[in-house]
Amino acid sequence: MRKNRFNTSGSYITPIYDNITATVRYNVKKGNISILKHLSSKELFAWTEEAIKIIFEEIDNLKGKDVKLIFKEIGQDLKWPLLSTVEQEKMNWLLTQLIANMDKEKNISFPNNKKDILNNDRLFIKILRPYCEKCDSYEIPLCSVCGRNLSNKVKEKFCECGAPIKAVCQEGHELVMDRYWYVPTKRCIDMLNNNLKKVYPNANLNYSICIMDDILMISSNENQEDGEIQFDEIDEFNVKGFMIDDELVKFAVEMKEKCSGICSYNKIAKCLNDKQQLCLPKLFYGIIPGFKPQPHKGGEYGDVSGIINVKGKEYEMKGIIKKNASQASNKINTILLSTSSVGQEIIRQFVEQGMTDERCQLIMIVVPQNIDNSFKGTLRFLARLSNKKITFVELEDVCKLLKKAEIK
Repeated sequence: MRKNRFNTSGSYITPIYDNITATVRYNVKKGNISILKHLSSKELFAWTEEAIKIIFEEIDNLKGKDVKLIFKEIGQDLKWPLLSTVEQEKMNWLLTQLIANMDKEKNISFPNNKKDILNNDRLFIKILRPYCEKCDSYEIPLCSVCGRNLSNKVKEKFCECGAPIKAVCQEGHELVMDRYWYVPTKRCIDMLNNNLKKVYPNANLNYSICIMDDILMISSNENQEDGEIQFDEIDEFNVKGFMIDDELVKFAVEMKEKCSGICSYNKIAKCLNDKQQLCLPKLFYGIIPGFKPQPHKGGEYGDVSGIINVKGKEYEMKGIIKKNASQASNKINTILLSTSSVGQEIIRQFVEQGMTDERCQLIMIVVPQNIDNSFKGTLRFLARLSNKKITFVELEDVCKLLKKAEIK
């Protein structure tokens, strides 16, 4: 007899092999299953194969149902460490949508009564995304008086120029600073995956989530690498015939976004002719045609920019450069996570400025550090949402650029 629903324990009579039947006892919570009949290995293997097939079919049939029902049927417990009962219910809704759609491209309306969970900064990175109704597009909020970027001024009353905060788009239309995107943190993804693996241990966890205003977007990452341009594919970065030694790596991992002290145009003019002065933006001087470093303030997008060539095609590129901010004694082996302060700043600059820049075709992330694969998946997903390409320049690539520039 084939069961259509799971109970945590019980027994039933079932065909085993050809015309052979036997009583099967099971206890899902303990993981026990026993057959009250002596069987040959051939008969046992045949039954096991069929039983496992049926179990997985039944589990698949549960997809789309409320996650609490799924876990009850399987005999597992949902766990959301350190979350309140109210927060757990909202995470249950999110996990329900994920289980039903994680291998698809799906846009789902995010219910208003679930939105409070998005303001938990342990679970989601909140990113301002003002929308201009007249331009019908997301825009960078600019000060109506001086034109400064106001993305990081949401909680302030006055712009740096002294004028009261009043945001406009590039066309001068007034913007309301009340629309946000949300990207899940590593902690959020880890909790979702830990629960997911209890009922679907073989599930492909290569997916991305983003909440755009009130729309939950779930996307499989299987084909997202199509939008990535590899470092070695860029003609200007082509470097061959050298070894990366330990001393070069030790030097590269300590490079910063700017030299010591205050960065100014006069200092940059001297720096470009002084091989003792070296920062990450300077790596691209002489490699990217027409690029010249500008004073670095730490929060801007476009630390490096210019035209690059890939397989005979030109791309307008802008980059986000960050230092390796790890406090570990061995910075070489640290991985850049989306949950780090640097990782969150990269996501903010990527969304607030990079995705809105219509001139830019490729966004390049430069950091003398290896980047977490899940973090890369998130950035690939965001790049695809804005129809842009992405390139990652990590620690080994920085070493290659040092050799290319003949600096070290």
